[in-house]
Amino acid sequence: MRCPDCGRTHYNVRAPKMSQAKEIFSRIVDIAKGTALMTGTSMEYHVCGGMYDYVPNGPLSKAIKAMQDPALLRAAKGPKEALQSDLVAQ
Repeated sequence: MRCPDCGRTHYNVRAPKMSQAKEIFSRIVDIAKGTALMTGTSMEYHVCGGMYDYVPNGPLSKAIKAMQDPALLRAAKGPKEALQSDLVAQ
């Protein structure tokens, strides 16, 4: 039986903190390098994407909340715009 010329695998790394995910990723790469060394082959890897820790965005959260609550929307506007929206609503 002939071995294939190349092989491919896909890994997803998840952890609560990005620093932990980077540490795990580094270990996976080291394992792949060791495997290639033991088998007399070569390896390469590509990072296809990633996400970082959740970072709250206060102004964006407030804007979304305002879109859901008409009273908050009027409060978020300036006095002139709030007065205009009140007049339009009547």
